[in-house]
This record gives sequence, structure tokens and C-alpha cells, in this order.
Amino acid sequence: MPPAGPVGLDKKLGIRCLSFVIRDLSGVCTVLEEKGVEFTVPKTQVLPDTRIAMVKDPDGNIIEFVERG
Repeated sequence: MPPAGPVGLDKKLGIRCLSFVIRDLSGVCTVLEEKGVEFTVPKTQVLPDTRIAMVKDPDGNIIEFVERG
């Protein structure tokens, strides 16, 4: 019998995405790029006053950074 409750598309339970609201997306992205972090979604304007960027941690979890103007 499958586990109860919602399951992600990859059928793994647990947190798969963690999101942080920050004030300086460009600054955070610059520091991460200098450390060799690869972005799955580079700095992107999603709404007139909202930008995002996403990376994957070593375990494959998605880390999202959100800047709201």
C-alpha cells in the first residue's frame, strides 16, 4: 500500500525545496557564483517587483532565493 499524504513527482517524502526571501539577490548570487555554485534558474524577473534564483544543494534539494521590491 502506498504511503498516505501528498508525494512529490519523484515519489520521495520530505522537503524538496526551501525558499528564502532576501534583500539583495544580486549580491547573494555573486557570492554563490564566486564559490562555484551552479544555478538551475539564474536571476529571473517573475513579477514586476519579484526576482528569483534557484540552485540545488549536494543532495539535490532545490534552494530558492526570492527578492521582492
